[in-house]
Amino acid sequence: MAAFSLGFAQRRKAHIAVGILLARFPSWFRRLADTATNGLSCGFFLLAGIETWKWAQFLVQTNEVSETLQIVYHPFVFASSAGCIALAFVLAVDALKVLTAEKAA
Repeated sequence: MAAFSLGFAQRRKAHIAVGILLARFPSWFRRLADTATNGLSCGFFLLAGIETWKWAQFLVQTNEVSETLQIVYHPFVFASSAGCIALAFVLAVDALKVLTAEKAA
Protein backbone atom coordinates (compact mmCIF):
# COMPACT_ATOMS: atom_id res chain seq x y z
CA MET A 1 0.00 0.00 0.00
CA ALA A 2 2.81 2.39 0.82
CA ALA A 3 4.43 1.95 -2.60
CA PHE A 4 1.19 2.73 -4.42
CA SER A 5 0.69 5.92 -2.41
CA LEU A 6 4.02 7.49 -3.43
CA GLY A 7 2.84 9.05 -6.69
CA PHE A 8 -0.50 10.07 -5.20
CA ALA A 9 1.22 11.81 -2.30
CA GLN A 10 3.52 13.65 -4.69
CA ARG A 11 0.57 14.88 -6.77
CA ARG A 12 -1.05 16.18 -3.57
CA LYS A 13 2.27 17.66 -2.38
CA ALA A 14 1.90 15.66 0.83
CA HIS A 15 5.63 14.93 1.12
CA ILE A 16 7.75 17.22 3.21
CA ALA A 17 9.29 20.09 1.31
CA VAL A 18 11.77 22.61 2.62
CA GLY A 19 10.79 25.95 1.15
CA ILE A 20 11.85 28.33 3.91
CA LEU A 21 15.35 28.81 2.49
CA LEU A 22 14.24 28.99 -1.14
CA ALA A 23 11.60 31.62 -0.40
CA ARG A 24 14.36 34.22 -0.08
CA PHE A 25 15.76 33.60 -3.57
CA PRO A 26 14.49 35.08 -6.85
CA SER A 27 11.78 33.19 -8.73
CA TRP A 28 14.10 32.04 -11.53
CA PHE A 29 16.37 30.38 -8.95
CA ARG A 30 13.43 28.74 -7.19
CA ARG A 31 12.22 27.36 -10.54
CA LEU A 32 15.71 26.08 -11.34
CA ALA A 33 16.06 24.46 -7.92
CA ASP A 34 12.59 22.91 -8.15
CA THR A 35 13.32 21.52 -11.62
CA ALA A 36 16.69 20.14 -10.53
CA THR A 37 15.21 18.57 -7.42
CA ASN A 38 12.37 16.98 -9.37
CA GLY A 39 14.77 15.77 -12.06
CA LEU A 40 17.22 14.21 -9.62
CA SER A 41 14.41 12.63 -7.61
CA CYS A 42 12.89 11.28 -10.82
CA GLY A 43 16.20 9.69 -11.77
CA PHE A 44 16.64 8.17 -8.32
CA PHE A 45 13.16 6.66 -8.16
CA LEU A 46 13.38 5.42 -11.75
CA LEU A 47 16.64 3.66 -10.90
CA ALA A 48 15.14 2.31 -7.67
CA GLY A 49 12.10 1.02 -9.58
CA ILE A 50 14.22 -0.67 -12.26
CA GLU A 51 16.53 -2.32 -9.73
CA THR A 52 13.59 -3.44 -7.61
CA TRP A 53 11.97 -4.91 -10.73
CA LYS A 54 15.19 -6.84 -11.47
CA TRP A 55 15.21 -8.14 -7.92
CA ALA A 56 11.59 -9.29 -8.26
CA GLN A 57 12.46 -11.10 -11.49
CA PHE A 58 15.33 -12.81 -9.66
CA LEU A 59 12.91 -13.88 -6.93
CA VAL A 60 10.64 -15.41 -9.58
CA GLN A 61 13.54 -17.27 -11.23
CA THR A 62 14.80 -18.70 -7.96
CA ASN A 63 11.32 -19.50 -6.58
CA GLU A 64 12.14 -17.56 -3.43
CA VAL A 65 9.57 -17.66 -0.62
CA SER A 66 9.45 -16.13 2.83
CA GLU A 67 11.47 -18.03 5.39
CA THR A 68 8.88 -18.75 8.05
CA LEU A 69 5.49 -18.88 6.29
CA GLN A 70 6.75 -19.98 2.85
CA ILE A 71 4.74 -17.23 1.16
CA VAL A 72 5.65 -16.18 -2.37
CA TYR A 73 6.50 -12.51 -2.00
CA HIS A 74 7.71 -11.43 -5.42
CA PRO A 75 4.30 -9.83 -6.23
CA PHE A 76 4.89 -7.39 -3.37
CA VAL A 77 8.33 -6.55 -4.73
CA PHE A 78 6.83 -5.97 -8.20
CA ALA A 79 4.24 -3.69 -6.56
CA SER A 80 6.97 -1.70 -4.82
CA SER A 81 8.77 -1.35 -8.13
CA ALA A 82 5.61 -0.12 -9.82
CA GLY A 83 5.13 2.45 -7.06
CA CYS A 84 8.67 3.78 -7.52
CA ILE A 85 8.25 3.99 -11.29
CA ALA A 86 4.91 5.77 -10.89
CA LEU A 87 6.53 8.29 -8.56
CA ALA A 88 9.32 8.83 -11.10
CA PHE A 89 6.68 9.56 -13.76
CA VAL A 90 4.89 12.06 -11.52
CA LEU A 91 8.18 13.78 -10.69
CA ALA A 92 9.03 14.01 -14.42
CA VAL A 93 5.64 15.60 -15.10
CA ASP A 94 6.17 18.04 -12.22
CA ALA A 95 9.60 18.99 -13.59
CA LEU A 96 8.11 19.62 -17.02
CA LYS A 97 5.34 21.72 -15.49
CA VAL A 98 7.88 23.90 -13.71
CA LEU A 99 9.93 24.28 -16.88
CA THR A 100 6.95 25.20 -19.04
CA ALA A 101 5.19 27.42 -16.48
CA GLU A 102 5.10 31.09 -17.26
CA LYS A 103 7.19 33.35 -15.10
CA ALA A 104 5.56 34.33 -11.85
CA ALA A 105 5.34 38.03 -11.29
